[in-house]
Amino acid sequence: MQIKALVKEILMKENITTWYQPIINTQGNRLLGWEGLTRGPSVTPLHSAAALFRAAHEAGKLKPVELMCLKNAAISFEQLQLPGKLFVNVSHELFLAGNHLRNQLTELAKASPISANRVVVELTGQSATSDVEKLVEAANFFRSLGVEIAIDDLGVGKISHSDWMKLEPEYVKVSRQFINNIEKDP
Repeated sequence: MQIKALVKEILMKENITTWYQPIINTQGNRLLGWEGLTRGPSVTPLHSAAALFRAAHEAGKLKPVELMCLKNAAISFEQLQLPGKLFVNVSHELFLAGNHLRNQLTELAKASPISANRVVVELTGQSATSDVEKLVEAANFFRSLGVEIAIDDLGVGKISHSDWMKLEPEYVKVSRQFINNIEKDP
């Protein structure tokens, strides 16, 4: 099946799965929440998140796929009755969405089975824009819904220290490359 057609079929059938990875606060060694990780249909070339989102982008369907992923993550998070916060990654395109998409995000937040104050939107440091004022305005939009902001993969992307300070995220997730084997390095 052609990849574009497969993306459309995934959207039509909402044929994705959300897996959850725990996020631990090392101060006090306690569970902070869960990161929702999307997977496409297991018997397709779009099973991995990277392949799914790349194909959605190429098919011009990134935003609808992301909205479907956010909805699925919230529904299954509630069904599993997971404690803590739900962390979800969003693309640069969705984070900086225009008014029409923001209306859809507002409706999604209202219809969500979990309270918006339990949701943390992660903006990857790799997908930032040079216009930090747009990022701040977008962060304020999400906060107006009750959602918190996280910077994901800090240190490997385009978000600078000054951008971080202007965004004032509630959470900062440092890139894995800075902490791999940290327990072995004095």
